[in-house]
Amino acid sequence: MFCRNCGKEVLENAVVCSGCGHSIGEGDAGAAAGNPWNLPLFIAFIFAALSGIPGIVLGAMGLGDPGKKVQAAVLLTIGILMTLFWGAALWGV
Repeated sequence: MFCRNCGKEVLENAVVCSGCGHSIGEGDAGAAAGNPWNLPLFIAFIFAALSGIPGIVLGAMGLGDPGKKVQAAVLLTIGILMTLFWGAALWGV
């Protein structure tokens, strides 16, 4: 985990940063522990953009992981939008 104020690595159970003294709160720990986009999430994003249904399924599954809530919400949103788009295109709406 890293301090949001100075970027120094801090222990997981730290209350304040040893480098700058900035408070390390619950919100900081959860956000810092989150993992950025990785290859499986990027592949899921591509599938969501192409068909929609995998984005809905994978996005809904990912909402349970606290570190991936943002990525899961993006996949879910893209999946829903692309499902609506392809549904309208196929049904001629």
